[in-house]
Amino acid sequence: MPTAQARFPVTSADEMRGNDFEAGASNDAVSDHLAARIGNYAAGAGETATNEWLQAFQQGFASNDSADTLVTFANIATALGEYERSMVFTSHPFADYVNGDTGALTNAHKHGAILFYTASDGGGGGCSNCLAGDRFTDELHHVVGFPQIGPGKGAGNADDFGRERESGDADERYHFPHAKPTKRRDYAPYGHTGPYGSLNEVLGHYNNPRRSVDNFFDDGGVCQLPQFEDVEDCDLLYPGSADNSDAALDKLSAERNAGTALFEDTDLNGQDRNNIVQFLQSLTDPCVLDRDCLAPWIADTDDTGPDGQQLNAQDVQGNLL
Repeated sequence: MPTAQARFPVTSADEMRGNDFEAGASNDAVSDHLAARIGNYAAGAGETATNEWLQAFQQGFASNDSADTLVTFANIATALGEYERSMVFTSHPFADYVNGDTGALTNAHKHGAILFYTASDGGGGGCSNCLAGDRFTDELHHVVGFPQIGPGKGAGNADDFGRERESGDADERYHFPHAKPTKRRDYAPYGHTGPYGSLNEVLGHYNNPRRSVDNFFDDGGVCQLPQFEDVEDCDLLYPGSADNSDAALDKLSAERNAGTALFEDTDLNGQDRNNIVQFLQSLTDPCVLDRDCLAPWIADTDDTGPDGQQLNAQDVQGNLL
């Protein structure tokens, strides 16, 4: 899965490709040019001032092959996939509890877990309808009616039809991946468009999606979000967002009326939501909070990478992440 997924972002204008690189060319042409750039051969020769990727690929693949044989798009995807596949962080408190350590969870964690696994009509959150199994995902797409904000992706009027855009199935309009895989530290914002700044806000949406979306737009829509606070004429950016969001909510209502929606309104009070958040946080492996523990996956920050383009992430205080 990681290897296959690595192939797509660089061919999408809405993701990494942009509109200038190999404009109008096929995906194969884009892939071949990128590989040649990294391998410093053919059409990509000399496009980076520094290039030591061949040595890195020869080491990684234990091969002495030439760049045009070794630094291919397929091998690039394989390398990315293996890197992602190596990042397994499942030694979290909930796993410890399931494996017999009854002291691994607090009472708040346990209460949150009960609410997580209890159906909404039984007073719980109904979360496990979709967030199921050991990996906390059913690997499917669902409509939950998060605010439809941003430029959208090819549906017109800054809308985004989600899974329908790929499948062509109108029943999958406004369906998006909806999962919290185990392991990993969760960072705001949440939702496929990033409208919510905390897990508690997400759970508030689960209580009443339409009210939550109405409140979001009443409070200023995208303009209330930190990344838009300094944008001039922010209110003119995505004028169709509220209408698009209403359409997504209408789709959710239609699925509920038809009995096909797994996502139902909940009736969680503030303490219930806090406990579910506590439970979700128990799914974080402590390693992902410890830079020393993560050192094997972090590039040497004293280096600039094989092509001088390495970016070292920092937080708002300038500390390395």
